[in-house]
This record gives sequence, structure tokens and C-alpha cells, in this order.
Amino acid sequence: MATTTKTVRGSALGCTPKRGSLSGVRARVNPQRRAQVQARATKPGGGQNQDQGGNPLCAKLTSAGLAALVATSPVCGAAIASEFDVLEAPVPSASYIVDDGGILSKAGRGAIKGKLQELEKTTGYHLDVVTMRKLQFTPDPFEFSDKVLENWYPTLEQGNNKGVLLIIASTKEGGISGGPKFLDAVGNDVLDGIISETIPNLAAEEKFNEATLKSVQRITAVLQGKGDPFAPKASKAARSGPKKSKEEVQGTFTLIFRALAVIIIGTPLAQTALTAALKAREEE
Repeated sequence: MATTTKTVRGSALGCTPKRGSLSGVRARVNPQRRAQVQARATKPGGGQNQDQGGNPLCAKLTSAGLAALVATSPVCGAAIASEFDVLEAPVPSASYIVDDGGILSKAGRGAIKGKLQELEKTTGYHLDVVTMRKLQFTPDPFEFSDKVLENWYPTLEQGNNKGVLLIIASTKEGGISGGPKFLDAVGNDVLDGIISETIPNLAAEEKFNEATLKSVQRITAVLQGKGDPFAPKASKAARSGPKKSKEEVQGTFTLIFRALAVIIIGTPLAQTALTAALKAREEE
């Protein structure tokens, strides 16, 4: 059962926001798989912590730190550059997808985009999909998806009904971040199922297109009021009730057999006795 704890955090560079400028909710799911679903939103009014474009100052410092690491780290520079590119990328408001990991096919991207366009048109909810080959600077996928959400939608008004689905190819895991309205509408059961089952199970077989599309289908269906199409179904054993033990079955069989034996043997004897009694009465 998921537990929810409220946290207040700054950026990865240790920048601590002023009280009231940043708040969020993180739900932890299945700790053994490190499955976490994270929703974060920035409150309006933190003017001193924002730049002229309205973006949080901490997020800008994070991007600057990433740029510095790209220049000074020859070993993991490519991975860090990838993270930097995603954080600096414009909001994919029309395409809905940033396939930085290059793990989605053309057909897969088309199917996902179609689902997300329909979702926004019919409900107003907006979901962005981000894929990465590897995370180096921010190895926690939930923390990174949180940063992406904050960079693209820095205020509560902008991000309340927005979400970010992140897929990491190398570790075969994912993260989901979203505004409070988005998270509440999707629900913990669906979010938990995507993070702990859909993504890791399909990614383990290198089926990244299917993992991403099914995750999107689960989210969009619930937001459109259709219900989760891939929700776990009750097993046949659970529907039929508890099974009897071997001893119980044998005992029932023995009881039935004895009853039948009494009927088979006892009926002729009873008839014979009744006939003899009637004959004796006639002779009297």
C-alpha cells in the first residue's frame, strides 16, 4: 500500500527555496523495486527565486551546473549532455514527445502522439513523454522527471493539469511527475501499476515502444473516464473460492460412497423384510 509524504526540496545543486515557494508530494510504491510516483508543482509568488522569464532560479542554476559538468567530465559527458539537452529543450506542446533516448519507432511516436492529442482535446489534461538512454547527473528517474516538469511548467497554474512520463532504457525503469490535479485524476493504483509492472516488465524484454504506449493508454483511459484497460484481473481461483484439501475431498467421497452402499444394500433387505411381514400377516 502506497504511503504519501510531503517534501520540500531545492535543486540538485543544493539551492534551498524560500518557504512557500516550492512544495510537492511524493508517493512511494513497492520500495523493493524503487517504484516511486512523484507529483510536484510550484506555487506562484516566489518572485525573488525566479528569473525574468518566470522560471525558478534554482532550475537555472541546475542547468548551469550541468553545462559545467559537460565541459569538465570526459567520461560521462555524453550522458550529462543528454540530461542538459532535455532540461533546456522547449516544451513539446505540439509533439508531446522528447525521444532523447531514441528508443521509440516512428509508428510508436505517431500512436503515442495521437493518444495524447485526443486526451488534451477531450479533457484538457496534457501529458509529455520523455525517453532517455541513461541518467548520470541525476540517477533517480523520479527526481529528474520532477526537474523536467518544473522547468517546463514552473507555476502551479501552468502545471496543475500537466504530467511527465519518463522512460529510462539502461535501467529499464520510469518515473511519473505531475501537478496535483493530474495526479489525483489518474490515481495511485494506475500510477503504481505503470511504475512497478508495465514499464519494468516490458522494458526487460526491450519492448520500449509497447511499454511507453501501454503506459500512455492506461493514463489517458483513466483521465477520459474509461477505466484502466490493463488493470489486474481477479484470478479464477479467487473467483471460485478457496480450494478444498485432498483429505477433505477424500472424506467427502467416502461419506457419499457409504451412503450409496447403505441405499443399495439396504433397499433389497428392507423390501424382503416387508414382504415377509405381509405374508406372515396374511397367514394369520
